[in-house]
Amino acid sequence: MAKNKIGPVQVFMDRNSMNAMLSCLDYLLLVSDADWAKNAQRIKDKILTHGRKFQDQERDCVAIYFYENEAAVLIKAFSLFVFLIREPSRDYYSQIQHSKDN
Repeated sequence: MAKNKIGPVQVFMDRNSMNAMLSCLDYLLLVSDADWAKNAQRIKDKILTHGRKFQDQERDCVAIYFYENEAAVLIKAFSLFVFLIREPSRDYYSQIQHSKDN
């Protein structure tokens, strides 16, 4: 069975969104174990090194490509960040439609 690879995904962020993402990664660098800190640093370095600044309707923006494994790290990082700084407002688990056995 061939794995469905989507390739790199270009992400556009305005300045505030980019700052929020990098602040999240900075926080995780301070409070995480070595593996999480390594991944957070890798993604942060990629954004700062390979992000491309541009203007969109007079707004400062950044474009960057993320690969599937990097997107997975970002999703996990944001979930961990939200968990660490804020209690979830509700439990959505029961609303998930499929189980691993389906």
